[in-house]
Amino acid sequence: MTPQELYTELVSGPLANEIAPHIISGNDAIIEAIINRKDISIHGSIPMNIFMVWLGSTNLRAVVEDHCTNLTSPLRSIALIIKDYLQGNNTAPLNMGLSDTQNMMYAWVQAGAITSLQYVALFNLSLKNISRAEQLGYSITISDIATALRG
Repeated sequence: MTPQELYTELVSGPLANEIAPHIISGNDAIIEAIINRKDISIHGSIPMNIFMVWLGSTNLRAVVEDHCTNLTSPLRSIALIIKDYLQGNNTAPLNMGLSDTQNMMYAWVQAGAITSLQYVALFNLSLKNISRAEQLGYSITISDIATALRG
């Protein structure tokens, strides 16, 4: 992020009203604290062990196995992906921040294998808080702020 881009973010971004008095007072430390405060909720990844516990608690693990062997199941492909995932063929966490992942998991609700509440519980396991800086994809330091505001 260039100093000009950071300046624009500080004076007109979603935190601008909160940051404005600190720009006037020259308190870069408070500005840094505000922009790096982890108070934006997003859906991200669920660690494999947490996903496995959820699968077991909803009985979906057994249902997945049944759909893997049912050659006519419309959920067979999704079931095979989950089975591959559980067998360690993919070591990445389950990313519920991706709409494709959300849709694949919601297919089990549509099929009646899990309830909407169980799906929401899974979705909520992926909640995490990030800062505005992280949302922008940057690490913003007090030095970056000083440069952006005063050159």
